[in-house]
Amino acid sequence: MNNFFETVLENWQPICIVIFVVVSLIIAGIIKYRNGLESVRPWAYKAILAAENMYKHGDNETKFSYYFDKVYQVLPTFVRFFISKESLEKILEKWYLQIKDLLDNGVVDNSLENGKNNL
Repeated sequence: MNNFFETVLENWQPICIVIFVVVSLIIAGIIKYRNGLESVRPWAYKAILAAENMYKHGDNETKFSYYFDKVYQVLPTFVRFFISKESLEKILEKWYLQIKDLLDNGVVDNSLENGKNNL
């Protein structure tokens, strides 16, 4: 065990550089992931509008399926690698509720109480 600490103390600079590079790559990946997901939001809003116009009132499952499929198609490949379909569904539901909340009174104020698949 003493040998391990001596080795670490003798090589502290390369170890710090490796740690710095790994942390930097993780941070860059997180930033790229978030930006990639946000770049899809305008497509998501267009898909919501298209689903509303294509399907009749009350056909919520079909609307959400259309909405999900269209957004998934434009999702950058690197984002698909890091996000499950279930997580994407939750994000899309959140975006849908935000836009619906904005449209009900012009302000995003969480005034909507219910929510799953109310397309």
